[in-house]
Amino acid sequence: MKWHPVCAHLGPMLDCIEALRDTPKGIDPDRIAAVTIEVYSTALQYDSPDPRTDLAARFSFRHAAALSLCLGPLHHDGFSPDRLRRPEVQAMAARVRLVADPRLDALYPENRPARVTLDLTDGSQVQAEVMAPKGDSSRPLSRSEVRTKAAALMRAAWGGDEPFHQTCRLLDETGPDLAQQLGRVLRQGFAPQPG
Repeated sequence: MKWHPVCAHLGPMLDCIEALRDTPKGIDPDRIAAVTIEVYSTALQYDSPDPRTDLAARFSFRHAAALSLCLGPLHHDGFSPDRLRRPEVQAMAARVRLVADPRLDALYPENRPARVTLDLTDGSQVQAEVMAPKGDSSRPLSRSEVRTKAAALMRAAWGGDEPFHQTCRLLDETGPDLAQQLGRVLRQGFAPQPG
């Protein structure tokens, strides 16, 4: 189960950014002069360099990185065109350089490695590297993380927490009509989306 709402090849990059955000100094977008993203070459075959839609942005290394660096962790609704067009996101995306690293190629497909290096305006660098994305079989999500993700997605779809709570109660039960009960909960009408 993926943690990040992006193409699976972009997940390790976002894990690197989250690791850098979790350091004592954190990430100050105003101090980032350049961003280097190193990945295995297969990943770059899926890159969408100039996304115009939510879906295309989920395949764009530059834009997913820029959104995360400028606006924080990415959620399922984090790729709207208005967010993509924000001046600070566009400026950050322009500072991103993508590199296919042969050393990382050698680790794929057993791993899906990524390395993110931030060159800061004071001349220093910070870097993070991961071998597999959060949610992969080697780094599975905890039950709590699965519940957190499910709650956020179900809240967005149904406009409240009750369908999530109903589903959790049903999953804790057993019985011959469990599938039918679960189906009734999940077939509820979706909440209207802002136009």
